[in-house]
Amino acid sequence: MNEPWCPERARRTDRTDRAGGVDWVAAVAELDDCDGYVVLAVDPQTGEVDAHGPFVGMAALEAAEAMRATLDREELDDVVVRIVRWHGSPA
Repeated sequence: MNEPWCPERARRTDRTDRAGGVDWVAAVAELDDCDGYVVLAVDPQTGEVDAHGPFVGMAALEAAEAMRATLDREELDDVVVRIVRWHGSPA
């Protein structure tokens, strides 16, 4: 999935400082560089992918945690749950 080239994104730098720590200010700013978040559930056995959302901010994390808890109760430990950035269509 190729995103169109964006000069703002091209200017981003590595997210670690010289001491090897994380540049949290830059990391948080990058997280905000989207229209929302989508929670993905990927089943490696079937190849099926489910997308839920979009969510705003921490609601995506809450949805992902709830999904993981449900999958764990159903003993579906191999299903992977991830949060990805969502970029809406231009108006």
